[in-house]
Amino acid sequence: MWKFLLNLFKKKKENKEWLEGLFDNIEYIKKLKHIVSFEILEIKSIGFLVKTQGLYGYVPIKHMPWQYEKMENWEAIMSSLKACRFYGYVYKTGKSEDGKTKRVFVKADSVFLNAVTLKKEEAYTGIVIQKVEYGVFVDIGHHFQWKCGSFVGFVHQSKFPDPDSFQKCEMGHLLTVTIIEKNEKGLSFKDVRHVDLYEKYAGKTIQAKVYKNEQGELDFRVDELYMAKMPFWTTIYKQELLLVKKTIYRLPNGAVVNCDVIEIKNNTIIVKMNANNDALGETELQIQTLKAYYGKTVKAQLLKKENNSAHFLVEDKYEGIMPLQESIYKKDLMTVKKAIDNCSIGNIMDCHVKFVDIFTDIFTLKYILKSNSPDYTDKTVKVNVCRDDDALSFLVNKTQIANMPITASIYGEDLEQVQKVMDCLTDGDILNCEVLDFVDNTFTVKLLMNSDIVKKVITQPNDSTDLIGKIVKVNVTLNPQTGLDFLIENTWKAILPIKKYDYGANIDLLHQAIDYWLTAKVIDCEVLGFDRNTDLFVLKWRPKDRKWSGINWNSVVVDYLRKIVFVFVYFNDCSEPVFFVDNKYWAVLEGTKSELEKIKPHLYDGAIVQCKVNSFCKQGYFTISWVKEGISYAKTRTSKSSLEKMSYAELLKKNRSFNTETQST
Repeated sequence: MWKFLLNLFKKKKENKEWLEGLFDNIEYIKKLKHIVSFEILEIKSIGFLVKTQGLYGYVPIKHMPWQYEKMENWEAIMSSLKACRFYGYVYKTGKSEDGKTKRVFVKADSVFLNAVTLKKEEAYTGIVIQKVEYGVFVDIGHHFQWKCGSFVGFVHQSKFPDPDSFQKCEMGHLLTVTIIEKNEKGLSFKDVRHVDLYEKYAGKTIQAKVYKNEQGELDFRVDELYMAKMPFWTTIYKQELLLVKKTIYRLPNGAVVNCDVIEIKNNTIIVKMNANNDALGETELQIQTLKAYYGKTVKAQLLKKENNSAHFLVEDKYEGIMPLQESIYKKDLMTVKKAIDNCSIGNIMDCHVKFVDIFTDIFTLKYILKSNSPDYTDKTVKVNVCRDDDALSFLVNKTQIANMPITASIYGEDLEQVQKVMDCLTDGDILNCEVLDFVDNTFTVKLLMNSDIVKKVITQPNDSTDLIGKIVKVNVTLNPQTGLDFLIENTWKAILPIKKYDYGANIDLLHQAIDYWLTAKVIDCEVLGFDRNTDLFVLKWRPKDRKWSGINWNSVVVDYLRKIVFVFVYFNDCSEPVFFVDNKYWAVLEGTKSELEKIKPHLYDGAIVQCKVNSFCKQGYFTISWVKEGISYAKTRTSKSSLEKMSYAELLKKNRSFNTETQST
């Protein structure tokens, strides 16, 4: 609770500081008499509530760009005003009477409106601002989104198609009219048509015409008459937003765009660009061309020099800028500045592309310092991987730093596989890479898909389940640091746990098993599972040849067959008892299920019991039966969990001491 209140107080404090900053900015704009833009939100008794520069403000009606005689005229066009942007000056700031709220006052009557020439016999859309007994007054300023001001004209009721349409006409309705007369008294209209935008366009696919002004602002018209808007929102276009926005802004003035109508709001048609536009494909191709320049060296012609930057023409068609900043060049900044100063306007030089603004097509360039280093570009090199926790770094020839950008512009369809390879890299891995660039003794490299590590990752079984339960060939090698390394089919890393219930405490048996693995180099194992934490397969040895142990089974069988012997008991991972005759040879306890259930409560990990050896199986184990009177208990030796964690050396040492104690006993 206290943490919530503290965060709430902190958030309010941050918001207060943010608002103070916005108000200081307004004060600065007011002082310099800069023009600000504002949007009308709501109509008040003698003015409008607006929003400008992130703050709420107020525009009195007397300071609007045009005037009406009645307040109801403003109310009639209010929905249309909300869809437009206006401009003005901040002429007053202050606080409310209670001193809690800061106020911003804007006037728009002194800002010049766009000039337009109205033509006779041309159709315009307007809004009914007043209805009288013999006709209606229509303002066609709506046709120009109010950027040219107000143009009020009169439509006599006789100009309506029929008396019924005149009776239904109300204030705020949208009409299409044609100018028949223009004089000092005003405008006269004819060919009146009431337009229901919902009925005509809602949910349909239409064509919108693009209009651009000198400032690059966009307007859209449907059927040359009706105002349309195209919002560039992520919720509409998602990942295609940049593509659509770039396509629209690159279109020439007067171009036609196929659009879907998504909403009718404030007498304005809200549209979105659909996929059925050839311009989208052209723009996508241009974007791919621009992305191909990332990290490359290009030819750039010097156009202009400034104190902290230089401007270039890149590849004879793109605009480029080279920032001269210490954060980029560090100690070489003065050397670079001197080199740029010595260049003449029009000189062509090689530059490194650090960034490309896809929307504006502007390149950010870096000056290439001349050096005596060889040209590595387009050559193949071996790259060493250095991994510290989750951080990856790369070295060429174990000495020179290399950068490996993982982007779609470099790898294309292979990007997902390359990202998977990056997650699987370990310290010391070696990669085959192509050199994309060599700047300031730093390589920029690209991973080649023929690297061994790439092949291993790509060919790894899906969900690591394809191999589970199968008998596979496992390659065994001796690693001085980690002990034994196991590779399934010489490809996937695995672990073969050494557990005491697999070998008992027979140190000779364990020695012989390890010696056999290293001699054979390839052994048969069953894949028990896949450990997600270590990304290792878990194996169990399943030898086909029982002669690996070097044991003379004929003499062993004679020594133990049909005799009462001591049997050592261990419990495996499934809490089931595993038996070893004389703590050396694997045995299976015979008996009915009910008999085995009675015996089990007397057993525990490390117990020693008496059993009778019944027979010997060719698979290499004895069958034994329980001696009811022969139960004896031994002090528990090394527990299973601690034994599993021991290294090979510790395991050998522990088993030697255990055998010595057993013999003395």
